[in-house]
Amino acid sequence: MLRFPPASMPWLLTHELKLLFSSTAKGTKIVLLVGLCFVLMVTATAGVPLALYLETRPLAPTPLFILIADGAVVVLFTLILSQTLSMATQAFFDRGDLDLLLSSPLRPSHVLFVRCLAIALSPIVLYLVLLTPFVLPLALLGHWPLLAAYGVMVALGLTSATVGLLLATALFSLIGPRRTKTVGQILAAFVGAMAFLASQAVNFLPDHGRSLAVKLHGLVAMGYFGPHAALSWPARAVLGDPVPFLGFFTCSALFFFGVVNSVGARFAVDASISFGVTSASSPRRDASPVRGFLGGVRRSLVRKELRLIARDPALLSQVLLRILYFIPLAFVLLRNARLGNEMTVVGSAGAIVFFASQIAGSLAWITISAEDAPDLLLSAPVSPMRVRAAKLLAAFMPVVALSAWPVAGLVWFRPWAGVASGLGVTAASLSAGLINLWYEKPQPRKNFRRRIGGSLVATLGDLFVGISWAVTTGFAASGSLWALTVAVLPLGVMGALSVGRRRDFGPDSAPD
Repeated sequence: MLRFPPASMPWLLTHELKLLFSSTAKGTKIVLLVGLCFVLMVTATAGVPLALYLETRPLAPTPLFILIADGAVVVLFTLILSQTLSMATQAFFDRGDLDLLLSSPLRPSHVLFVRCLAIALSPIVLYLVLLTPFVLPLALLGHWPLLAAYGVMVALGLTSATVGLLLATALFSLIGPRRTKTVGQILAAFVGAMAFLASQAVNFLPDHGRSLAVKLHGLVAMGYFGPHAALSWPARAVLGDPVPFLGFFTCSALFFFGVVNSVGARFAVDASISFGVTSASSPRRDASPVRGFLGGVRRSLVRKELRLIARDPALLSQVLLRILYFIPLAFVLLRNARLGNEMTVVGSAGAIVFFASQIAGSLAWITISAEDAPDLLLSAPVSPMRVRAAKLLAAFMPVVALSAWPVAGLVWFRPWAGVASGLGVTAASLSAGLINLWYEKPQPRKNFRRRIGGSLVATLGDLFVGISWAVTTGFAASGSLWALTVAVLPLGVMGALSVGRRRDFGPDSAPD
């Protein structure tokens, strides 16, 4: 294991990366093992066959390849920018250790540079892993210039981190410290879904994007995507062309260094002000008179959970990202149901069920397990099951509000498919709620954004059950009797998960 001299920049960078990665996943050995198995499987089934097919074929920047490469760069930039913007607001505004580091004997410029570099590098690790099964076999079989794709990915990380830093600084100047964290998280969700929203916007055009395809074909014919055009630089950089690669990487590095040196100190001051305001300010007092617990205990508990959900910036960004995927799919579903597109209706119905289950699972986790005062609720003169029922009700209400209108519209156009979608959303949401109830593990609410301390069994079970109910809904929406057979999968998983739970649903009852 490498050990760097204390207080050196590599030592600081190692520390920052450890903090970032240790907070994103619990059970690092399991995660690494699963990731390694995934990489080996993709390499054997896809990477090696592709490398053997292209071994004797030259890789040239054709117009189609340039168009695909440019689109991939734009999509990756939006995804990485979303992550870096979210991580910038968290690392500078939430951790609260910047004052300590800046008051230490470490050089302030080194502290700020290393923190920004860690924000730039950590999001691209996943994409580098996904590149490896395809790039490494090609490089070993003769196409070694493709190793430049790793450098292009690093350049994208540097550029996105720089833009995220500038956006966070601008938000602080425009709206102040209190709103920067909330708006930054929500903006990160919008940016992350930008590529998906743009792809779905094509479906709402009157000609379903045919005119856009004609325009792209015209641009290709005019040479805008030719091998020597400006738009070919990203593709040529990926293929290892020295001039585009060095230009792409050098511009990204200079942009990163220049912005960090110019606004990094100001951003650190803003973050210190934000932490001071947040920690030292007195609680906000509402001028309106305090009302009693109107409507009984259940209504008061549900109201309390909904208010806490609405006030949580990290929760808003996580759930909003899923909602941004949900709403366009719902519109596509209703349009295809009206036009009679059978297979598209089936796929969209399954996708809506899956996203509804994910939203329900996230809200159920935050209402049941992410509780800052579990001992207070246990000591209240209310039965624990009644409290948990109110929490589940609060988690299901937003899902019902989101799912009601597409299901109702689908019932109007395709009654049987609408009924199947409604039943699928209900079954998937209830399953997600029960899983989070069975594997309840109380954690501070702030840990939601990284699911720290959550049960790995519950997380994987929630994902698999949501996919299974989505597939079952697709078969049911098509009128196939295979839906009865496929429904055995989610029911069987729920039965297996129910065996692993403790019968009292206590706070410490869930296994890891």
